[in-house]
Amino acid sequence: MFRPTGLLKDDGKIKRMRFSTQLRPQLGAKPKGSGDLGSFRPVYTIGGKQTRVLDQNFAGSCVPSAVGPAVYTALAVAGDPLPFVPGVLEPYKVMRAGDRADDNPFTDVMDLPALRDVGTRILSAVEAIGKWGIGPMGPWVKIGGVQYASDCGPANVNGEPDFEALQKAGQTLIVGPYQLTSGKLSVVEAQLSIDAGYPVVLGGWVDTITFDPYRKGSPPIGAQDKDDTRGGGHAIWVFGYYTLPSGRVVFRVLNSWSEEWGDLGEAEVTEDFIEDRWESYAFKVQKALRKAA
Repeated sequence: MFRPTGLLKDDGKIKRMRFSTQLRPQLGAKPKGSGDLGSFRPVYTIGGKQTRVLDQNFAGSCVPSAVGPAVYTALAVAGDPLPFVPGVLEPYKVMRAGDRADDNPFTDVMDLPALRDVGTRILSAVEAIGKWGIGPMGPWVKIGGVQYASDCGPANVNGEPDFEALQKAGQTLIVGPYQLTSGKLSVVEAQLSIDAGYPVVLGGWVDTITFDPYRKGSPPIGAQDKDDTRGGGHAIWVFGYYTLPSGRVVFRVLNSWSEEWGDLGEAEVTEDFIEDRWESYAFKVQKALRKAA
């Protein structure tokens, strides 16, 4: 067994870090005006074809599908890259098992109800990676004769952690989930994060009016309609931004709905979209040696 040190408490829970008080003082006073971490994103090989977008396939896995690439990119920018492209399966299974236990704290583990496909929390993925490490992408899964562009499929939604698989994780990563300030300040903090080489992972509502149908050439996505009953919670990550002549900022984000969505999986969003998120985290990452318990 191994025990992580650093930002994780002894009980494996994340100690909340505030961007405004703990990270911003180390950064520049003003954003540079533009930034792009896109060239540091991981490249996946699916059926002999290379892509920078990993298709999540089902609800709930959008979080590790955003956090994994953000971790990879942050380390690559810092000059200490992972020796592999990170997978989704192990962090996803750990975080879902943890969510289920958190939601049923007084239930015997053998009697826990099955998970519902209702999503999960960004910090759950951070805890899973920080405690168990992050491993390479596994083999592609075939379900019903279909080759899924992911290392997990719908059949894994209620799966429990495979301890033997988890032990194969290459390194323990200590992730600094510095929470951005809500509202207008989040726009400036997101720019400063990108300037410093820290990807930003966003969690919040997306609608079927402007987000779902976004394609290349569409105007940047703005604030989302929370009254859209067909919408839902979703996680994506920010890898760049630029400033318009008007002074308004447009952010570049990566989704996890394959290259068929948006502009090859990417989209542009407005300041209003950034301000509108439930939660936003700047990912400052470092590797840490595992200590035997």
